[in-house]
Amino acid sequence: MSTLIKLLKDTRGATSIEYGFIAALIAAGLVVGLGILGDHVAASYDDITVKIETAAGPN
Repeated sequence: MSTLIKLLKDTRGATSIEYGFIAALIAAGLVVGLGILGDHVAASYDDITVKIETAAGPN
């Protein structure tokens, strides 16, 4: 029974779990942010392509 109580009071792994949660939140933020940024960059390239094709005129 004393072994179980020692395990319940042991907090050595808590810090690594907290760091894991922080890393997961950062990763999720990066995925969302890069997804949004990627959409904007793709739209910008599409706009540039249309402008170049319009400026070049018919082939």
